[in-house]
Amino acid sequence: MSRTRTVLLSAAAAVPMAVAFAFAIGATGFLGVLGFSVFRAIFPSTIAWNEKDAYAKCDSAISNADWPKAPANACAAMHMCANEAVLSEPQTKALYEAIRKTAGCQEP
Repeated sequence: MSRTRTVLLSAAAAVPMAVAFAFAIGATGFLGVLGFSVFRAIFPSTIAWNEKDAYAKCDSAISNADWPKAPANACAAMHMCANEAVLSEPQTKALYEAIRKTAGCQEP
C-alpha cells in the first residue's frame, strides 16, 4: 500500500472518530484534551521524567544537560532516552557521553 493511501485511510478513520469523541465528551472537553496534548508537545519542560511521554524531553535535556539531579534518576532518564527517543547521530553521541560521565551509570 502506498504511503499516500495509508495517510488518507488513516485520516478517513481518524476524523469520524474525533467527531464521535467530541460529541461524547462535549466540545469543551474535546478542546481541553486537545489543548493539553498540544501544550505538552510545545512545552516538553512541563512533562515529568516519570511520565509515559517523557521521551519528548530528551531533545532539550541532551542539548542543555538538563537531567534529574540524583545520579540514579539521571541514569534512568538517559536510558529511557537511549531506548525510546528518536535521536540524531550528534544527540546520540552527546547522550552516551553524558551516560559515561554519570557516576554508576552503565551504557544501555
